[in-house]
Amino acid sequence: MRVFKTLLPLVVLALLAATVQAQDNKDQKPRRGPGAFGGAQMIDRILAAKDLNLTDEQKTKLEDLKKEYAPKLKNPMDGILTDEQKKARDDATKAAKDAGKNMRETFKAASEAVKLTDDQKAKLREAGKAMRPIFTELRDKINGILTSDQQEQVKKFFSGRKKAEKKE
Repeated sequence: MRVFKTLLPLVVLALLAATVQAQDNKDQKPRRGPGAFGGAQMIDRILAAKDLNLTDEQKTKLEDLKKEYAPKLKNPMDGILTDEQKKARDDATKAAKDAGKNMRETFKAASEAVKLTDDQKAKLREAGKAMRPIFTELRDKINGILTSDQQEQVKKFFSGRKKAEKKE
């Protein structure tokens, strides 16, 4: 039970982060619908990393993985939040960004604006449990495509992002 109390805010924060991240990239393709959550974004970031020196074969394999996993990794919040909650989240996100808030403060504002019900919290917990093995499988497949040096670079990139986000 204690694990769930600790895990729930993290799941909510991660789901809100994906939504805010998608809104940040309005000049790019919209990220609504299948593939809008997590894994596809991770693959996009790997493909965009110039330092990795990916081969054409690796790029093709990563694009194929993205297509395969996009439907499996759709944002679970889309089916859980009401239209009013989505609007409140979007309004809070915009207001926080306009006020110059950092990412953590923006997530917090969006999370507070959503006001999840107990039922929605339970659904998010279940969605998080269901997605965990899919993310693990995807990560393993990505690691199977990358060289050990590239894997290390990716690990440093993503751990560096976590540290930077914690400082905000």
